[in-house]
Amino acid sequence: MLTKHRQSIAPTYNDLLGGQPFDPTNTTQLKYAQAMNLQTNIYTAVLAFGLAQSIMANGAFMLATGIAFVVLVSCFSSWQRNRFKIVKFKSSNLV
Repeated sequence: MLTKHRQSIAPTYNDLLGGQPFDPTNTTQLKYAQAMNLQTNIYTAVLAFGLAQSIMANGAFMLATGIAFVVLVSCFSSWQRNRFKIVKFKSSNLV
């Protein structure tokens, strides 16, 4: 919608200026410049939102991997402890 509005003023920036320098008192040129700024800011916001989602997904994956690693290590160490359990004898059991 913003692109259509900007292009309804002039198809390109060169067409708007017509070979002349930018005139800050010309309201048409100001509207076109504001439309370009808004469009750039919207594209930047969309990119930043996508990057933020990507970083959050990466963090969630790292958290899940860390939890799985802790569970795996604790299960393995518990299994190792039970496997090599030292049996203690009472002296009364000795012959």
